[in-house]
Amino acid sequence: MLLSLISTCKRHGVNSANYLKDVLQILTDNPKADIDPLLPHNWKKNKENAEMPACHIAPKFSFA
Repeated sequence: MLLSLISTCKRHGVNSANYLKDVLQILTDNPKADIDPLLPHNWKKNKENAEMPACHIAPKFSFA
């Protein structure tokens, strides 16, 4: 599930570290929070630090 969220962030140009930090904090404080605004593409619309840094290097994963 985590890789899916990171991939979705990447697809929408969202900084995945900032996204995960913010969303996990919101869900910790309010477990019944509405999920729709927390989806990466919606979250990006409301955050200044949402953009991926220009020098972002995607991690390489191996399932070998």
